[in-house]
Parts: sequence; structure tokens; C-alpha cells
Amino acid sequence: MANPKLPRRVLLLIEAPTAFTLKLIRGVTSYSQSHGHWLMTLREGRSTDLLSLLDNVSSYDGVIARIECVEIHQRIQATGLPFVNVSGTNFDHKVPWVTVNHESVVRLVVQEFRNNGHTHFAFFGPVRRAWSCQRETCFQKLVADKGLTFCGTFLTHPEKSQDEAEKRRVGDWLKSLPLPVAIMAANDVCGNQLLQCCHVEGFSVPDQLAVIGVNNDELICELSYPTLTSVSTNTEKIGYESAEILNQLMSGKKVSDKPVRVEPLGIESRRSTDNTAGADPFVGLAFRFIQQHACDGINVEDVLKLVPMSRTALETAFRRFIGRSPHHEIARIRMERARRMLTESELPIADVARRCGYSTVDYFSAAFKRTEGVSPSEFRRMKP
Repeated sequence: MANPKLPRRVLLLIEAPTAFTLKLIRGVTSYSQSHGHWLMTLREGRSTDLLSLLDNVSSYDGVIARIECVEIHQRIQATGLPFVNVSGTNFDHKVPWVTVNHESVVRLVVQEFRNNGHTHFAFFGPVRRAWSCQRETCFQKLVADKGLTFCGTFLTHPEKSQDEAEKRRVGDWLKSLPLPVAIMAANDVCGNQLLQCCHVEGFSVPDQLAVIGVNNDELICELSYPTLTSVSTNTEKIGYESAEILNQLMSGKKVSDKPVRVEPLGIESRRSTDNTAGADPFVGLAFRFIQQHACDGINVEDVLKLVPMSRTALETAFRRFIGRSPHHEIARIRMERARRMLTESELPIADVARRCGYSTVDYFSAAFKRTEGVSPSEFRRMKP
């Protein structure tokens, strides 16, 4: 057990620096800063490079690792040091594991696709990745439970994504799918790869193929063509929760051996799903307008100026294809953005209200409490 009078020395092992791991580290740092400031050492690199660091691992008081290498996990565990796993794989049930709630991620993806009228689904992910297999399994099951059609899975080799042979394999698979089809990519890297192949093969996105990734890596999503819709995982909370567990271990306390599964924040809609499959063209136009401008302070009257339909006709058609009224879709998008902004930023509540399209902070606060059961400020205090 660490000497409580000295700053604790914590080793962070990260296999690959990404936007995901950056947010994870931010969560660990947030916990450290509010609990006495640990002396943290960050080491990033390939598993083979990180193995040599383990010779001196006993000089630390605890370890948090995101490494897809069973040998590294076993060697850390053999030291008896307090250790928390934040990798995509649960290598040993005796080691505390903090991860994304894959079932919740999949529910968001399927709901988003269904909102756009899709009934045919497929999955695109990397080979030999346990986290991707879990997402695929959850995805297939939920699609079947909803009485929808699952059309198949493609497992890619991400390191070969630019090889012509791999591009042909992906292209042949895409050509075998019924159109239109909604494809869940295991993460944003896979989503970007898939969109590139769609462009090469001449598929129209999102009209023929709609794509959603996971992690909401803004750089990858915005560089993709078209821009990639993605699930925003609460990665900072994963880091915070793992640090809290590690602190308990370093204090000699026992912790639960049950995995901690962190809920995602929501979906960031972009062009790769900006479509309503099989919908009335005016409904599709109204839906895209709402997706793009819901947080600009629009209302249903603004939507009606765009489409030659009466309010009753629009609401009836919108409910048939989307499952909600235009008013409720506007409110849903605003509330989803508000939750993300309250979690991911320190903006004043009034600024959050304005950026989400609410005319006054009082109106925003009342709407938020009606939906979430707590006020915006209370919701923010609940975050790590």
C-alpha cells in the first residue's frame, strides 16, 4: 500500500494515442487534481516497446493500462500492484475493468438508423478485437429482436486498409448487400475506411448506404467524406472512474470485481446518416432541415415554410416515417446536444441554452428538468 504522506506515483500505459485515449487521460487527470495530485507518468507506444518498461514497474504505486496485449497485463498483475484495466478486452476478471457499455452504444445506433427509416442492417469491424466482437453480437441481437433484417458482417484488416486487395474485398461485400442498407462501423477508423470504399465503388452515402461509427473522434469524423455520424462515448468518465477505483486499491480497500460499464453520451449526427430511407421526399427534406438547424432556434413553423404541406399532413407523415412529430425531433436534438455540452464543457448554463437553440435560460432549465429529472446545474454536478 502506498505511503499516504507522499504523492502517489501512477503509470499510465497507452498502446495508441488517439482522441479516445486523450479524453481518457483527461478523466484520470481530473480525478487526480481533485484528490491530491498524483505524480503521473504517461507511456505510449506499441506493446513490444512498452514491455521493456515493466522492468521498473514496481517503482509505481499503481497502474492504469489501455493495452491490447495479454502478456503486459499478466506481467503487471504478477507484481501485485494496484491495477485497473481500461482496454477493450477484459483479460482477467480479477482485475477491475472499466469500459464502454456496448449494449447502450448499439441501442443508440439502431435507434438512429430506425429514425431514418432503415430496415436492413450490416456490421463492419476489425478482425481479432474483442470489443468489436461484443458490439457486433449486441448489434445482431438487437436487430433480430426488433424484427429487422441483418444482412451480414465484414471483418477488415485496418492495417491493410489502403491495400488494393483489401479495398476489393470490401467493395465486393458492399455490392452483395441489399440497398438501402444501414452499416454500423465498430469505431470511427473503420467508419472512415468504409466511407472511402463507398466513394471508390460509387455508392451514394447516405441514400444507398448509411454509416455510423463509434467514439466521435471529431478529426476523423470531420475529415471523412461525407462527414461521419458517430456515437459519443463518455470516455472522460471512463478515465475518471478508473482513477477512482485505482485510488481505492492504492488505499488498501477492496473493490467490486464486476466490470464498470459507462453509458455513452449520445449520437453526433453528420452527413453519413442525413437521409430518411424510403420516406416521402418532403419528409426527408424536413428531417434534414431539422437535423441541421434544430439548435439554431427553429420551430415547426420554420419547417413548414420549407415544404408544401399543411401542419397536420407533415406531422402525420413525419410520425409515420420518423416515429415522432417534428416538434419532438427538434426537442430531442436540442436535449442531446445540451447533455453533451454540460458533460464535456464548462460553459455557463446560459451559453449552453443559447447554443442549443433555447430562447431563454429559464425555458431551457424547465425543458431540461422535465426531460432529465434534474436541473442543468445538478446534471453537471453529477458528472465526474
